[in-house]
Amino acid sequence: MIHGPQAPIELSFEAGTIVLTGERASLDALSDLPGVILDDRVQALRAPASRYREIFAALYRKQRAGELTLTDTARAYVELPLELSAYRTPYPHQAEALEAWEGGGKRGVVVLPTGSGKSYVAELAIWKAGRSAMVIAPTIDLMNQWYDLLCGTFERPVGILGGGYHEVEDLTVSTYDSAYLHIERLGNRFALLVFDECHHLPSPSYAQIAQMSIAPFRLGLTATPERSDGRHMDLDQLVGPEVYRRGIKELAGSYLAQYETIRVPVPLSDADALAYQEAREIYRSFVRGQGIRMSSPQGWGEFVMRSSMSKDGRRAFRAYREQRRIALAHEGKIHK
Repeated sequence: MIHGPQAPIELSFEAGTIVLTGERASLDALSDLPGVILDDRVQALRAPASRYREIFAALYRKQRAGELTLTDTARAYVELPLELSAYRTPYPHQAEALEAWEGGGKRGVVVLPTGSGKSYVAELAIWKAGRSAMVIAPTIDLMNQWYDLLCGTFERPVGILGGGYHEVEDLTVSTYDSAYLHIERLGNRFALLVFDECHHLPSPSYAQIAQMSIAPFRLGLTATPERSDGRHMDLDQLVGPEVYRRGIKELAGSYLAQYETIRVPVPLSDADALAYQEAREIYRSFVRGQGIRMSSPQGWGEFVMRSSMSKDGRRAFRAYREQRRIALAHEGKIHK
């Protein structure tokens, strides 16, 4: 039998953190909760917003045991009744990936090759979660693709953050850059975060998107999770463990087209060779200066993202396209 009044505790969200307030004695009894520290400025316990799921579960158990009464004002996300405009039976690897993600508590990373339908796994995950969701993509082009996809899939308003837009809805798409800029304010707005090309997430700045969000559900999508700096190991904490992986060789022929890699030497005229080398040096100089390893699995993605962020980067991307134009033009002559 429980004697005496139950201690009132309030759980709230503040600038990318969660805050526990109540009487000091009650807070002292909660100091062993995961990630919490005493904030002397406000005489409250504070933790990274990403600890919300663990802390809420612990507080809920204590409330069930009669140790406290909990008021949760942290979450601003809502239940989201969603209907798929046209459900199609997922391929076996898509169904397995979704099942593995759900089995992991709706947290984790799915690794599938390009063209294997990772986006449909995400659509089904959003539908299954039935809560406010944000999809985060590395480039404006990908953000726009996700916007068109979700508008057509769910036939409801979709918000957009990035490329000059700042419209937040219960279902929203964003670039990593825009999510990083606004997560301090929006970190309690979504129950599900979908990180497209999630190998970008473990950078020091982008990691804060995951750390400053209370989202209990998280899905990472990538074809190449490994990073040359080893930070891909941080995905376990930021998104969840790798729950499913299939390689291109496993799916080729059944769900992906068969492929063959052929190297073709291309002879160039003196003028074209000079133009090719000049363009290549501009491109390579930018890559070296940015510390990008194009031989690494995420090298191309990093180059595309960083080249869009500066004048020198855009010049490097134009140079990259120019060297390819020269080489492909001569390749075409070989096959005529």
